[in-house]
Amino acid sequence: MIRVVASQARDGIVLTPDLRGSAGGRGAHLHPRLECLDLAVRRKAFGRALRMQGAMDDSALRTHVRRVDSTTTDRTTDPTGAVDDQKRSTRS
Repeated sequence: MIRVVASQARDGIVLTPDLRGSAGGRGAHLHPRLECLDLAVRRKAFGRALRMQGAMDDSALRTHVRRVDSTTTDRTTDPTGAVDDQKRSTRS
């Protein structure tokens, strides 16, 4: 899980990952997957969780999630029950 914090910038609200988990203020947690980030943005979950209104710039958070998501290893099980570690494709 990634802790996400919001900060007020000149151009609006900026969402950033709190990698150390020590940033002050309210935080929200997110699975480090692009699908989860897209769903949270579409549902406006960050605004509710962080109790902030307005347009939110998620570019720094999206860059971090994209980097983490592309290095994630999936564990899949074949029909015989054997576990196979495989690197997930980075193609969209």
